[in-house]
Amino acid sequence: MTRLHWVQRLAMAVLLATALPGVAAACTVTSKVTAAAGPYSSAAVAAAKVPAIATQAGFTCAASILNLFGGNYLKATFTSLNGLTLKNGSRTLPYTAFADSGSTVQWTQGKQVDYAQNNLLNVLGLLGGSGATLPLYVKPGSATGLTDGDYVDKITIAWDWQMCSVAFVLGNCAGTLDKGTGTSEITVTVTVARQDMTIALTSVTTWDPVNGAGRPLALPGSKGRTSLVVRNPDLVSLDDGSIALVYQVPAKTSVALDGDGTGSATIVGYTDGSPTSGTTMTYTAGSSTDDVDFSADNAASWTYAPVAGNRTSEAAVTHIRFRPRGAMRPGSSFTLSFPYLVR
Repeated sequence: MTRLHWVQRLAMAVLLATALPGVAAACTVTSKVTAAAGPYSSAAVAAAKVPAIATQAGFTCAASILNLFGGNYLKATFTSLNGLTLKNGSRTLPYTAFADSGSTVQWTQGKQVDYAQNNLLNVLGLLGGSGATLPLYVKPGSATGLTDGDYVDKITIAWDWQMCSVAFVLGNCAGTLDKGTGTSEITVTVTVARQDMTIALTSVTTWDPVNGAGRPLALPGSKGRTSLVVRNPDLVSLDDGSIALVYQVPAKTSVALDGDGTGSATIVGYTDGSPTSGTTMTYTAGSSTDDVDFSADNAASWTYAPVAGNRTSEAAVTHIRFRPRGAMRPGSSFTLSFPYLVR
């Protein structure tokens, strides 16, 4: 036997000795993956505000099997059923797809990517003993005129891989060899639906004619304060001038425009939230140009002017309308409050 053959055999022996014992071939393909996101408003979609959807690409390997040794490959071929659009009937929502969160490797129709040969495994942080589930990122684009409903596409990824846990010597894997093919089908759904503002109402007794403001009870003649917490759950602002909140005064109560009995100077209150909403609201007793209106005819008209402290005048109010000014920012909130009297 020549000296070269002895060197080659020695190299093989050393590699085999350093191979991890008992490491089983652990690359698997998930045949069906589902990813759903939303609901998002059509306005948010039109403004391209829908965030990227992070999901699995359908391929998982034990971290110990993934490396960048020569001879290894992990090839994936991307195909979209609808040509990279999410569809609902004849309406479509385009999207882009990426192999990484930094959007450095973009998928195109029929494109093949070798994760092992372009540093992508390192970019994904899947080397060095970390977890090894390959991700997929779908970023919806912009589309106008979308109706409410589910917008769907099916992505197919064909996998072809060969992974040696140590290295190839003379064309042979010196460790654990995992080789195979498979196909993953990823169903991506984006739901489009109205995202109206939400209102949470609370009422607290603040004064009664027996206990005062110390430990007040909800007795006839007591006072309280109702608060409305208004939130914009959408990814876009509510348009300027579109916010109008109408409150119906409950039976056996009336507005108490002389205060809630605590001595506070605040009659109708407005408190901005965090993050700030970008709206403002003012109330001036007897004003017809502020942002609070009253109705005495079940919201048919808004010109009624109750007199603070006049119980007959206040009891005639059937509805209150609040009209904050400004566009309400996405994800923001504000709180309105006003005093009432228990009759």
